[in-house]
Amino acid sequence: MRGILLTLLFTLAGAGFTPDYAQNKAPVEMIEEDRAFWNDLLAEGSIKNKNLFYAGYVAYREKLTDLSMESFRECAAINDSNEIAKGVSFYYIGKNYFRKGDYPAAIENFLSVLQYDLAKFNDLKFAAEINIAVSFHRSGNIEKFREHLQKVIAESPNSRYGKAALVLLNAQ
Repeated sequence: MRGILLTLLFTLAGAGFTPDYAQNKAPVEMIEEDRAFWNDLLAEGSIKNKNLFYAGYVAYREKLTDLSMESFRECAAINDSNEIAKGVSFYYIGKNYFRKGDYPAAIENFLSVLQYDLAKFNDLKFAAEINIAVSFHRSGNIEKFREHLQKVIAESPNSRYGKAALVLLNAQ
């Protein structure tokens, strides 16, 4: 079993995903998107005011949570009929709430992501599910943590997210 877990960790690291617990940090952390995700997202022609959208991400990356949430809320309002922009905005609002330690608000925002058609970014829903699980873990609800990870594993077992969910589930 340990060999399988180490193999998964090395596979995920090669795919750009290195969980913090593999680096002797906190055992359960949110999943993060890479530069390629944001490059593809910013190339999406249907998103209005991409500068504000990207500014929200930069504020998130710099841990300016209130500014990031405000920017993403404004982006969601400006792009009211754009499901991609709204879904990604709520996703990052959830991530900011998570950073603030407000796990119920994080879960609420991550759950809202699941209602949108994110088109070619639909895999972000799996990241939202993993982050829901991590939020439940931080809240002490291990049953819900496992439930959401198992959902990702069942729906996308061979994807980056399915593999990450399996590693998290087996590490607990």
